[in-house]
Amino acid sequence: MYDPELVDGSVTVDDVTLLQLYVAGDKSLDANAQLKADVNRDGIIDILDCTEIQLYVAGNIPNLGWYLI
Repeated sequence: MYDPELVDGSVTVDDVTLLQLYVAGDKSLDANAQLKADVNRDGIIDILDCTEIQLYVAGNIPNLGWYLI
């Protein structure tokens, strides 16, 4: 998964796309990316995490859970 903190600190629709591919079983994530991908911190990386990132990218929520760490 693209690591926004290592590049420019931004999260984009590309991150959502990669996460959707992971959820569908078509991409793998390293351990660090998996920690960041579970944005709602429920221990499961799923469509709910994708949705939260989409809401963030659209400007509907002010931040993501892992961004506060």
